[in-house]
Amino acid sequence: MKNDIKIKVLIIDDDETSIKGIRDHCEDAGWECKVTDFDKSYKQIMQWNPDVVVLDLCEAGVDAGTPVLDSIWINGYRPIVIFSGNIDSITLKEEYNANELIQKYPKGDEQPVNDFLDEYKEFFCVLSEYRDELGKSLIQAFDGVKSIKENKESDLNNDIIKYLLAKRTVNYFDLERKDVTLPPWGMYLHPPILNNSLSACDILRKVSSDTDLSKIGNPDEYLLVLTPSCDLFNEGKREAKVQEVLCAKCFEKKVFTDGTNKIDKIKKVLHDGINKQWVPLPAYKNVCPALTVDMKKLEIISLNKVIMNKANIEDDNTYYLRMCSIDSPFREQIIWNYMQTSCRPGVPDRNVDNWAVDIKN
Repeated sequence: MKNDIKIKVLIIDDDETSIKGIRDHCEDAGWECKVTDFDKSYKQIMQWNPDVVVLDLCEAGVDAGTPVLDSIWINGYRPIVIFSGNIDSITLKEEYNANELIQKYPKGDEQPVNDFLDEYKEFFCVLSEYRDELGKSLIQAFDGVKSIKENKESDLNNDIIKYLLAKRTVNYFDLERKDVTLPPWGMYLHPPILNNSLSACDILRKVSSDTDLSKIGNPDEYLLVLTPSCDLFNEGKREAKVQEVLCAKCFEKKVFTDGTNKIDKIKKVLHDGINKQWVPLPAYKNVCPALTVDMKKLEIISLNKVIMNKANIEDDNTYYLRMCSIDSPFREQIIWNYMQTSCRPGVPDRNVDNWAVDIKN
């Protein structure tokens, strides 16, 4: 039975009989499917621009598919299914193994490959559209080269130029998506972008070796980082400037409503982003429950007790595992809310009746 999602599947294999079941499945689903050998694979990828590639990594004991895999990864990333009779002897680079959309299956049973294609087909289409838009964003970014060149200063190095071009690229997508209404959890970055550095508004979870990370925890297990990102940056030669992290404690979601159960009032305070000192955070499946952050309930934790990977949890120790980051501009909104709560100066009560009349008149 055909469906509404149309994907383009390129199969790179010299033995068409071994992938007949995959090709038949694609045709039955109404997808476009082409089969090519290794010699023609580069040309087919460049000209046909498939959404997903099924790749036989080995040819008669020779690693003929590896250059194809490397080329796709470097020059035009797209999902890859490695379908090989030598699957047990294949050793992939670490970054390939860590990528969810590079999968390995042994030849002899096409069904796992077909199931993977079915499960991710809509994402294959979105990734292709996004890849095309990346090309357009690069054109917009490079339009700024002349201006950068004209303003070039003695200390304007390659890293700064790349940063300026990256900002133009990000701006392109911000403008393209300005009318998109995100789901509540769309404010999260998971997995987080930076490997070794905390950022302001990262969400931490208090964990130990006994913690079941397959389940979300109770609200009081979570903390929201308030220390500025610039003080926490720990990449390359630069080390974090601080040894302790300021965090806000989290509570159950109903605290945010302050006893209110009227939907209109709840919607209003959600739009405001704060209710007194409380800030709401939506639930994120398998990561965190819906939370209320109390900007007046703070905790200082040691930076060396914060870990980025659950593999670093050791027996009989308590850690703070970074679960996810909060994206801009939501991150800035939360920091602004914290500043309003913590930095608002107190003033004595005054009789404002006459003052109000004076302003009115």
